[in-house]
Amino acid sequence: MDEIIRQLIEAREKANLSLQDIVQRTKIPLRQLEFLESCQYDKIGPAVYVKGFIRRYAQEVGIDPDLLWEQETQVSVPPRKTRRSRRRPRFNLAPALRLGAIVTLLIIVGILIRTGLLTYFQPSPPAPPDIPPDLEEPAPVEPDEDEDPPAEVEPVLEAIQVTDKEAVYAVNNVEALEIVLEYSGKCWTRITADGEKIREGNFTAEQREELSGAKVYRFRFGAPAYVSVTVNGVKVEVPNQKKAFSLELRLKTDTE
Repeated sequence: MDEIIRQLIEAREKANLSLQDIVQRTKIPLRQLEFLESCQYDKIGPAVYVKGFIRRYAQEVGIDPDLLWEQETQVSVPPRKTRRSRRRPRFNLAPALRLGAIVTLLIIVGILIRTGLLTYFQPSPPAPPDIPPDLEEPAPVEPDEDEDPPAEVEPVLEAIQVTDKEAVYAVNNVEALEIVLEYSGKCWTRITADGEKIREGNFTAEQREELSGAKVYRFRFGAPAYVSVTVNGVKVEVPNQKKAFSLELRLKTDTE
């Protein structure tokens, strides 16, 4: 058996195949192949697994598995040696000895022929059964398609101060503020982000402004009736008036 393993390793190296390549082609676990190449057959399992693994291995490195088994099972019987007697027999035993030699030779020839026929007609070893669960690598767990995805948490506006001149809101359940300003008419606007003025001027109909990145936005609208404010997909109520109005939107954190 060790000679067969040596031939398999030489064939694999000659084909420039790594042990990992044999794993991918034969689906035999890497640990089992390591035991096989180190001739630790008792760690693989029953003999049927060992023969099945050798058969798969041989097919992938270009060796006929049946030839391997012929080498393993072939039996050679050495010719029987006859000892010559130093003493001259009293009677003429030459015919009997010749007959005995012929019979012995026929027996040896019969044994060799029988051995050759058994080897030739010997069936290939059966394919190994499925690898036991404890030897198989665990299959990845696929997500259950029937399970409902987790419900999304919608942003919530918490009114801190609301008057006809000013409104302050804290935005809950979001990681960052995403604000969209859409104008339907002329409206002077000043935009402040985290205390720093970033934009000021007149905006006209069909203009759009998108803002993100800051934790606190403050707006001063000259004519709030012509502007629509949306934060993280939630519309913010602003008074329908043409006099100045201030709006502040804050990102609410866990510490607040």
